[in-house]
Amino acid sequence: MPPPRASRAGRRLDEPPAQTCTDDISAPYDWNGACNWSLREETLLATAGWRPNPRLGLTLGAGAILGGAVTTPDGVAHDVDPGLAVSVSTSVLVLYEAGTRPFVMLGASIGYSRTTTDGDQLLTAADARVTALVGKTFADVVSVYALGRAFGGPVYWELFDATGGDAHHYAVGAGLIARLPGQVTLFVEGLPLGERSLSAGAGQALT
Repeated sequence: MPPPRASRAGRRLDEPPAQTCTDDISAPYDWNGACNWSLREETLLATAGWRPNPRLGLTLGAGAILGGAVTTPDGVAHDVDPGLAVSVSTSVLVLYEAGTRPFVMLGASIGYSRTTTDGDQLLTAADARVTALVGKTFADVVSVYALGRAFGGPVYWELFDATGGDAHHYAVGAGLIARLPGQVTLFVEGLPLGERSLSAGAGQALT
């Protein structure tokens, strides 16, 4: 399955606040309900995977946060600086595809990211995720799949000494994997519902 992504959290700007937000920056905003936060990060990850058998996969990931922004409820954007992201995940193929029957895969991962905003305000995130994926392979080359994911974990921002989390604790979307000659694999995955994300990558099998 595609490599896990670094954590991403915040409330969407187009969601109505549960209550009026204070303009007093000495009072931390309630990330989980009172106000509309937005956190956007772009990450670049390198992953190494191992399959001890055809059903089980283990993956380690490490990389960089390239940038992004945290937007406060009053519309002020704070730049996200370059930082680091790490993850570890496992996947289990619980049902092989055969004929018209799709394959079913379950996965779990944990991730951590650490960066700053505006040069000196610590921003960290940690989460645990479980994923269910159902798909079908065509001509032994292209696999398409739908997936659902549930997750949770804290995000801490030093600027307001605030800890919160994503407005949604789920993500739903679809993806595509293409297997090319030379054991090269390409993938793209989009999650438009819940935690929104777009990821793409390439891999090379060593055996």
